[in-house]
Amino acid sequence: MNENKEKGYGEEIQFTRSSVVVFFIFLFHIFRGFASGRGFKQRPPGAGGNHRKSEVDSYIAEASFLSKCIRCGQCGVVCPTQERGEETAKAIQFCKSGFDQGTPYIEPRKAACIMCVDKPCVVACPTDALDLGKLDIEQSIMGTAEIVSPKGCLAIQGLRCEVCYNRCPLIGDAIKLEKRVNRRTKVHIIYEPVVDSDVCTGCGICEQVCIADEAVIKVRQYYPPFKDPDFYKFKGSS
Repeated sequence: MNENKEKGYGEEIQFTRSSVVVFFIFLFHIFRGFASGRGFKQRPPGAGGNHRKSEVDSYIAEASFLSKCIRCGQCGVVCPTQERGEETAKAIQFCKSGFDQGTPYIEPRKAACIMCVDKPCVVACPTDALDLGKLDIEQSIMGTAEIVSPKGCLAIQGLRCEVCYNRCPLIGDAIKLEKRVNRRTKVHIIYEPVVDSDVCTGCGICEQVCIADEAVIKVRQYYPPFKDPDFYKFKGSS
């Protein structure tokens, strides 16, 4: 009886120590990332197992992705080449410096993720650093679009632009148009693009096609909605 009790106590202590080690490793990655000026990087679909059906926080997903990615470059090999005028580019680029050197990221203004139905980058990943399971590409979370400069948005200023809305692969769902009266003229109608962060995959196509010199809509880090407090308790602890 006592032996079983002591064994159970030992397992609980071991679990607690493991949790502490994982926690400090996670903090180390985060602080070292910000210290190097890395900040948020848009990763390819399924990075760290982050998708709509998971309960993975974006910071945890990033730490998981960095621990699994072996910098093999296979995701970039299979990423389709996009034609942009006289130039060509791929959505998946690779970090050239820092502790995450060699890991894939996406710079939408140069080439956004075109959300391939067959998910070649995810399929090519040998370590599940990119992991969507059996989910469709629409369930991925690479970030979320955000209008960072409303004053620079032509649609919000009253002009009929709507390029980001029309080019959105989840048109009418990820980006909607909200109709309201122009306060300045009190006559004309403004069709304001509004992003639904619970649907947006963060593909970056809206950022890529924004006609402003400096994109007024950009992909930012996705923060999942606050869950029930019980979710944040250590699993298995009393």
